[in-house]
Amino acid sequence: MKLVDKCKEGRLHYGWFIVIACCAIYGGTMGVGYNCIGLFNAAIAKDLGMTISGFSSTNIFIGASSAFMLLFADRIFKKYDVRAVLCIAEFLYALSLALRAVCTQYWQFALINIVNGAACSFLFYVPVPMLINAWFREKASTALSISAISSGVIGAVFNSVLGSVIAAKGWREAAFLNGLVCALITIPLTFLLVRKTPEEMGVRPYGAEKEDGRTAPASPKTEPTEAVKVWTISREKKAKLASAFVLAFLVFVLSTCVQQMAHYAQVNGLSVTAGATLATAGMLGNMGGKFLMGGLFDRIGTRKTLAVSFTMAAVGTLMLAFLPHAPLFILYAAIALAAMSAGNNVITMPIVVGSFSDGDEYITFMSKVTVGTMIGTAFGTYISGALYDLTGSYVFEYTLYAALTFAALFMALAIIGKKGNTQ
Repeated sequence: MKLVDKCKEGRLHYGWFIVIACCAIYGGTMGVGYNCIGLFNAAIAKDLGMTISGFSSTNIFIGASSAFMLLFADRIFKKYDVRAVLCIAEFLYALSLALRAVCTQYWQFALINIVNGAACSFLFYVPVPMLINAWFREKASTALSISAISSGVIGAVFNSVLGSVIAAKGWREAAFLNGLVCALITIPLTFLLVRKTPEEMGVRPYGAEKEDGRTAPASPKTEPTEAVKVWTISREKKAKLASAFVLAFLVFVLSTCVQQMAHYAQVNGLSVTAGATLATAGMLGNMGGKFLMGGLFDRIGTRKTLAVSFTMAAVGTLMLAFLPHAPLFILYAAIALAAMSAGNNVITMPIVVGSFSDGDEYITFMSKVTVGTMIGTAFGTYISGALYDLTGSYVFEYTLYAALTFAALFMALAIIGKKGNTQ
């Protein structure tokens, strides 16, 4: 109650506590879970005697399950208590990570990934932008980038930790640790800090007082509105929604190169430890890229920021393609640049969707667009593994990814238009 009173008195704004909770959500799920999946793919495939693409195909079940659940995500978030939905999803996600430790067959990993995907639909991409948009009238890009950075920070640290545990004790012990840490990071802070709207606490969104020059109390809590009917929107918005859906799929697939560092190191004669440090460098690039993007959005605008981030990702991917035997410090720089693709995935899509929607419409559109992301989850790592298995080299795959990165840039610029949202 003291915290609420301080927020109402204007001594600090509760929106920044929402950012802390969002950091826990992204850091504990994307950072500890998704950003470390590459270490497990290589280790489990080797232990079970499977190809990388063969084992990575279990991720199809993550994407399929998540895409299905996302059809209902916006309605569930509007109808039920957000804390309860998030805490249940976090528990199931952590459990799915830990249960890998007891799996011995393909179908078991597939079954666990169905649970993992269902939880993902309520944790990745939709809730954090939803909360940030509700709590911030200004500095929304900064708040979103700070939240997104947590996945890179925790991913960087935990990639090294898990790499060491896998090398010393095996991937099963690392899998159990993976799930435990996920639960400890996410559930307590979500339960303690998350509130869906400022109205629930009787305060105004951050920066709202500058809109009217006064610090009036928050408006009364309103009841949730009916879900936006996609078929009732304008033809222009339908076209942008469809384009954003394709863009989300493409951007996610491009971001999977960061997950391949353990195998990339292995086929290029580097040690397991080197592979783990490359993954860590990728997480640092992930973190730095999101921080850079957040600052650039507020300073130079959306279009220039997108040009910078996508170009850096393409350059890094080309360096990985053509300089696989370069000194490690060159490879560290390459993967750090390529990891900008992860920032494009987490930050660019909310910005792109926000350029043609807001309010309840934004929540509905973001959940639909995220279906594209989850289809990318289903097939992204499989596509990456299959391209390597087909060619026996990362040269073709990463060159193709660099070209597609520029294609994604032009698609994003076309969606936001000449007067794209600069928030």
